[in-house]
Amino acid sequence: MPDKKSSGKSATGTAKSEHLQFPEIQFPRRLLAPTCIRPVALSSLVPSSCRPWIGLTSSVTREIGRALGRQPEVHLLKEGPDRASRWEAEQLGLPARGRVYAREVALTVEGQLALLARSLADPDDPVAGVLRRLQRTPLAEVLFQDSRWQRQGAPLPLRWRAESRIIYGRACLWQRRGRQPGCVLVEEYFLAPLLASPRTACREAGWPNS
Repeated sequence: MPDKKSSGKSATGTAKSEHLQFPEIQFPRRLLAPTCIRPVALSSLVPSSCRPWIGLTSSVTREIGRALGRQPEVHLLKEGPDRASRWEAEQLGLPARGRVYAREVALTVEGQLALLARSLADPDDPVAGVLRRLQRTPLAEVLFQDSRWQRQGAPLPLRWRAESRIIYGRACLWQRRGRQPGCVLVEEYFLAPLLASPRTACREAGWPNS
C-alpha cells in the first residue's frame, strides 16, 4: 500500500488523484458508481463468507475490531452533493436520481482495506448535518449511541461489480425519531480481510460458523 504522502489525499481524506491504490482493489474517484451496484434479489445468492456480515445487528466498525484484533481507521474519501441511483432513491423515498448528500469512507486495519462505505441523506433533511460533522468519526458512534436512531427493516444485500471482481455488501436504512426526524441510508461493502475472519460476525448474526 502506498504511503499517505503518495496516495494523493488531503488532510480530510478526499482523493486528489484519479485512483486510490489499495492492495485489494482499485476504484475510481467516484467511489460507488450507481450503475455498478444492484440489490441482490435472493439472499441465497450471497456467498456464505459474506452472510454473517450482512446479517450483523451490532456495529460493523466494532466487529471489525474484534475480528481483526484492532479498531479500524476511517479514511474520508468523498463527501458532498451527489445523485442517488434509482434503488437508493427508492430506499430514501426520493425521486429517481434525486439529489442527496453523500459521504464515502474506507476502513483500514494495519494498512489493509477492510470495508468501503457510502452513506446518503436528503440534503434538505436535518440529519444531513450529522454526516457533514462526522469527518473521520465512524457513523456507527452516532447510530448505536443515540437511542433516537433505529434501523428500519432487514438489511438489503448488494452486489457491486468492480472491474473484474464482484464485491458483496448491504444497505441499511436508519431513521432518527424526535424533534428533527430523518433518514440515512448506509451502504457497507465487505472486503477480503473480513471474509477471512468471519467468526465474530457469525456469532453475532446467528449464522453457523463453518
